[in-house]
Amino acid sequence: LAAAGGDLSHQVPVQTSDELGALASAFNYMVGEVRTMLEQQRAFVANASHELRTPLTNIKLRIEAVRTLGDEDTEITTRYLAEIESEADRLTRLANQLLDLAHLESGGVLTPAEATDIAPALHQTAEIMRLRAQRAGV
Repeated sequence: LAAAGGDLSHQVPVQTSDELGALASAFNYMVGEVRTMLEQQRAFVANASHELRTPLTNIKLRIEAVRTLGDEDTEITTRYLAEIESEADRLTRLANQLLDLAHLESGGVLTPAEATDIAPALHQTAEIMRLRAQRAGV
């Protein structure tokens, strides 16, 4: 009854080697599988949250910088707006990847992926880290 209530830490005692013992063993195995699946799901949600927070933070930092600069430096403003757009594209890709994963987990099949140039993303990440370090006085 503990498993039915959501407590997956208990095992049914296996006291016989007949059909009831086999049933108890199968039940214990099933509860273990459900527990593992729930742990993986929690880890996935935590990782997905982190992956979504990073571009959102970058977007917010750029918006704050654009607001602070105002019309003072149009070159930096233009660059930051491009970076905001890039981060929004990154969020779109993450959302699409999450949808693809959900599709795969439900038994679907994906089409082959295309090659992607990661150099722009790496340059952008380096610039973001440089700005963060500069803000922190590092």
